[in-house]
Amino acid sequence: MPNPDRIPEHISVLESLSHEHFTAEELAELLGVNVPVIVAAVRRGELDAYTVDHRIVDIRRSDALKWLNERRHS
Repeated sequence: MPNPDRIPEHISVLESLSHEHFTAEELAELLGVNVPVIVAAVRRGELDAYTVDHRIVDIRRSDALKWLNERRHS
């Protein structure tokens, strides 16, 4: 069954930003970074995420934007 929150490849970056939730892979693709960058930020506590058994399950858009803003000003 397809994940309704999964970002299809044909959706633009602007359309992707309207999503409220992302996986680490989706956020990395959207931001043009490698997944380990996202994982490391979560593990360091810089980026809030919902995890299950050390696996990143969900990152809220608001948390991603907060993290990006903090990175920009550091």
